Amino acid sequence: MNSTSLSIDACSKTAEESTASQPTSVLSEIITLSIMFLATATVSLLLTLTWVL
Repeated sequence: MNSTSLSIDACSKTAEESTASQPTSVLSEIITLSIMFLATATVSLLLTLTWVL
């Protein structure tokens, strides 16, 4: 858990640095973060379903 959060922080820092030159990088960062959030949500949902069943 700690390694993933550290990598997310590093990615967000690099995105903040490049926002002034490339505004499109903000959209790509939001898309990647939302995809990672959906992936973790689906994995946790599957784990809870398998735990209950």
